[in-house]
Order: sequence, then C-alpha cells, then structure tokens
Amino acid sequence: MNLILESAQWAPSACNQQLWQFIIIKDNDLKIRLTTEAGASKLILKAPIAIAVCYHSGNIKEGIQSASAAIENMLLVATSLGIGSLYLNSFGKEIKVKQILNIPDELFIVAFILLGYPEKQLPPPKRRALEEIVHQNYFSKYSKETFSHDANKWTLSSVRDFQERYCRKTDLGTRMDIVNEMEIKLIQNILSREKYDNILDIFSYDGSLLNNYPDMKIFSLNLGSETSLFTTYAVNRKIEPLIYDDFIPLKDKSISNAICVFKLERIPPQAYDKLFSEIKRVLEDDGRFIIVFRSRNSLYGLIHRLIKIKFDDDIRKSGIYSFFGPYSPLKSADIISSLKQADFSSVSQERFFVIPPLIDDFYQLFLHYFTSGGGAFYHREKRKSIVGNLIHKIIRLQKEYNTKFGSVIVLTAKK
Repeated sequence: MNLILESAQWAPSACNQQLWQFIIIKDNDLKIRLTTEAGASKLILKAPIAIAVCYHSGNIKEGIQSASAAIENMLLVATSLGIGSLYLNSFGKEIKVKQILNIPDELFIVAFILLGYPEKQLPPPKRRALEEIVHQNYFSKYSKETFSHDANKWTLSSVRDFQERYCRKTDLGTRMDIVNEMEIKLIQNILSREKYDNILDIFSYDGSLLNNYPDMKIFSLNLGSETSLFTTYAVNRKIEPLIYDDFIPLKDKSISNAICVFKLERIPPQAYDKLFSEIKRVLEDDGRFIIVFRSRNSLYGLIHRLIKIKFDDDIRKSGIYSFFGPYSPLKSADIISSLKQADFSSVSQERFFVIPPLIDDFYQLFLHYFTSGGGAFYHREKRKSIVGNLIHKIIRLQKEYNTKFGSVIVLTAKK
C-alpha cells in the first residue's frame, strides 16, 4: 500500500503545489453509508480498499490535472504489483460524501480508486487505432461520434464500435439492460407456447435474458468479439456464440426459432432488410422470428420523449441506455413493412401492458439519480419509498392480455 501511495506522492502537480489529499477507506459500514446515503456505486462494497482522491479547489483545472497524474501513477504501480484497480467517477453526491468522510470545504473530490486482488485475469480491452487519435501539426481527419438516442443517426458499424468499447467499462457478465420482471415473464410465456429444437437470440450483448429461455440449444448472435465475450460471462448455461457482419454464420434452414428482445430499438433501420433476410435464410421452413419491442405510440413512447426533453438527445446524459448505444421505441408498421420486404409469409401482432412495467424501474433510476446528485442512474437494489411501493402495486395489477393500447409489442413472423 505504501508503494502505491508513494507513487502518487511523486506525481507531477501544477506549480509543484502537491495539494492533493488521499483518504483510505477500509471500514465496511462507511462504504455502506456511501452507497445508501450518497448514492455511490455498489462497486465500492466489492473492493477491500477504496481511496478518495481530493485536491484543493482554488483552481479546478489544475486540481483535475494534478490529481489525475497521481491517480495514473497509483493505477500503474498497483497493476505492476498484481493488484486490480479501478478509477471510479460514480462516487455519489459529492456534498454528502464530504459530510460522511469529514472532507473540508476547500477540497473537492476528483475520483475514487478501488483496489483489490482480481478473482480472474481478463484479456485487455480493444484500443482505438493510433491513426484514429493522432494528428500531425494540425487537426486532420476525424470521425465524429454520435450519442443520439435515435438509431437513425447511427450506422451498424458505429453501434458495434460503441458497444465493443463500452462493454468493458464493468465486470464481464454484469447485467446492464433494464427489463422489468413482468416483461421477462411475458417473454417466458411466449417461448413456452411451442417446443423448439434451438433458438437464435439476436444481439444478446449483456445476456441478461438468456438464462430465462427454455431448456434448448441457444445460438447467441452479437455484433463483435468483445460483446460476444461479455455474453458468455453472463449466462450460466452453454451457448453457441456467433458474430454478425451482414451475415449469420449458420447453414440455411438450421434454426427453429429466432428471437430479438428489446434490441431492435438499438439497431439502425437501414440495417433491418439485410438482417431480416439473413434470419429468414437460417430459419427452418416452419420457423418463426419473434420480435419484442416497446412501442413509440404508447405511454412508454411519451415517457421516452420526456426523458429526451429533460436530458437532451444524448445517451450519456440520461445514462439509462448508454451501455448499448442508441435506443428509440419503434412503430410496429415500420417493422412489419421490413419483414414483408424480407418475404416473411405472415406477421401477427400482440400488444401488452397499457401501463409500461418499466415505469417501476425508471422511478428507481431517478431516485438513485437524485440521491447521487446526478452522478449515476443504475443501482441494482431498489430504494424503498411510499411512492415507489404504490407504483409497483399499480403496475402489478395489470394482467397479461392482448390490448391495442399496450406498450410492449410482440411480432411473430412466419417464414
């Protein structure tokens, strides 16, 4: 520990002021307070040691530069010693953290560092190519990133690149998608209607739904090798990983059933035709392609529009779907048109849940957002409140029946 701290001590600082302060946190009760009272990331509870890195607030820019240099030194030395480390921004509401840790007003928190011995060694994440980030003398060619919710503003390649980078922001296999338990139950019931030899899951990514599928052979399709690796860590059953690059690496008529659950909202519409044609090719003659998505023309669609108004059209600001890239609820007519274009013989439609079950989860997200001072959305433990309990009970009153006002749409396309 002293070697790690000494590496921070010897880092460069603005004007050699060395105005940093480091608070070593080992007490578990203190960590619990940081997560429950300040909304800090639960990752703090997993680490044996957390270090709050602070700097004098006289010049914020200098403070960030100086403290970041110290942090990098600490991470490098920790790695050289075989110690796992994490540079954490989601440390919660700063004013509350400062109260809990007795940090003086003249200091601000730059970041937390988490330290501990890793349970497993993972391959290093992919890096951007040097030619993408290096310029000679003048700023030159640059591929501007998009962070819009609207999948129309993305390409399949940009979604792939985003997901390949973003999936390595956390432990491989961590559940990141936001799917309500009622939606999961609906999917289970749909898949239990008939028996299949196998199933092709379209763009599994975090793999959060695969463990809920019936006992059958599962082919898991992803956009890239990093996301495919993430999926394999998420499931507790055997799957066959596949990577999509305008081609599904399967033989013709080899799949009984294909399903795409809350993933088509994240794919550029211009990619539908090729994808649907490939799915039709690999389906058996009596195979079905099931698509589950949230409707734009529903109460959920209204809530989504309100989120965009509140946080602008930027997935990084809302934080709700940023793990996956774009997200926009869909119109069933558009999807049906693309399915017919791919020459599926028939398409049936069902709609469920007038009140979107996801409202329950969104309320929890916003509770955590405000608790953390806008520092984070996603918290896997529900916060108890009278309003939250009421919302949960109202949503649970809904029965699983087909209604034209439903917020969740299920399309079943027959080959």
